[in-house]
Amino acid sequence: MLALFLLVTATVLGVYKPFGMTAYGRQKREAQRFSSTALPRHAAQPANAVTNTPRRLVVCAAIALGVLLLFLLLHLVARSVPVLR
Repeated sequence: MLALFLLVTATVLGVYKPFGMTAYGRQKREAQRFSSTALPRHAAQPANAVTNTPRRLVVCAAIALGVLLLFLLLHLVARSVPVLR
């Protein structure tokens, strides 16, 4: 059980990314915005723009919830079925 918990924890930490940009990311974006002339001005995203939840995070959360519900369902069913010997 501990191994499963550690595996799920490592997976969640590997997938999860805090919302927004880090200070380093904002600095790199600003540097790229001022040095690049290939993009039009309206294509650049403002610094205070709200970012949507990444699709991969939503998919991983849905899969994790499904696995958890399946585990709980199997656990409840196994307790209610008598053992045949």
